[in-house]
Amino acid sequence: MHLDYLEGFTGQDKDAFGKTMELVRNYWSYKTPPNYIEWSDLFIVTQPAFELANKLRKEYSTTKDIEKFDDQRKSACIVAETLWNFVPPICIHENIIPALMQTDVKPMEDPEYALPYFLFLLPKNFKSICNLPEQAGFDLNFKAAFVACLPDQILVAYLSKTTACYGSYQWSDPFGKDDVECKTEDFILEKFMKNLILTLTYESKYVTEESIKPSTKGKGFNSNATTKPFQVRWLGKNYTQIKHSVANKQDQDLINGKRIVRAHWRRGHWHTVCCGPKHKQRKQQWFKPVFVNAA
Repeated sequence: MHLDYLEGFTGQDKDAFGKTMELVRNYWSYKTPPNYIEWSDLFIVTQPAFELANKLRKEYSTTKDIEKFDDQRKSACIVAETLWNFVPPICIHENIIPALMQTDVKPMEDPEYALPYFLFLLPKNFKSICNLPEQAGFDLNFKAAFVACLPDQILVAYLSKTTACYGSYQWSDPFGKDDVECKTEDFILEKFMKNLILTLTYESKYVTEESIKPSTKGKGFNSNATTKPFQVRWLGKNYTQIKHSVANKQDQDLINGKRIVRAHWRRGHWHTVCCGPKHKQRKQQWFKPVFVNAA
C-alpha cells in the first residue's frame, strides 16, 4: 500500500525530532556516496514519520502495539524505531541488484537476523534497475528502505522524495501470482527485500567497508585542506555476475541453419543446507543466477 504522509504533514513535536536527529548525527557523523541520498536529506524526508511515531509513543506503552496501527502509523513507526536504535546504514550497490531480482525466494523459516532493524540506502537509479512500473501520483524511485524484523514477518517502509510505500512480508507465505490484490511492484519489492536480508545474513562475504575521500575541498583559511575520509558499508560492491557462454540445447535457436544461443537468465534460488556439528544445523545457501549469452 502506498502512503503519501510525507506530503503536507505538519508535526507539532519538532523539539523531540531535532534532539534525536542531533544525537544520530553526532553518533554516526555519517556521509553517503555521490549516487545515494544525502544523510541530511534523509533526515528531512523522515521528519514527518518521526514526529507521528513520537506522538504514538506517548499513547502506547510498547512497540508491540504496532500491530494495532493502520499502515500509515506502522510505516512511521518502522522509520522512527530504526533511527531511535541507531542502526548503521548499508549502501546497496547496483552490482548486486540485478542478481537479487533474478533470484527466487520460496517459503522458509525465519533467518537468524543480524539485527532487529535495518536501514538500506538505495542507488538513485533504483527504479530503473528493478524495472518498477510507473504509478500515477506516486514516486516509486525509492532512496531508502527501513526494515523491522518480527517473528515470521518483515515490515518495510520504502521512502522516495515524496512517497512512502509500506510492505508486510511473511517468510512462510510469499506473495503468489494468484493474489488478486497484489500489484507488480508488490512482487518486485518483496523479492528484493527478502533477498537483501538473506544475502546480508548468509552471504557476509558481500558486505564490505570502504573509506571514501570527499571530492570537495574544505573551506577556511587553509584552501588546500580537505575534509576527512568517511566510511561506507557496502552490500554487493564486490559482487561479480556469473556469465556463461555455453548453453544446453534447450537454450538454443536454429537461425539460418546455425545454432544461436539465446541471451537469458538462469534464475537463482535459496536452498536449505545442513551445517554445524553432525550437520544438525540448517542455513540458507544462495545458488546465484547465471546470465547466459552468445558472447
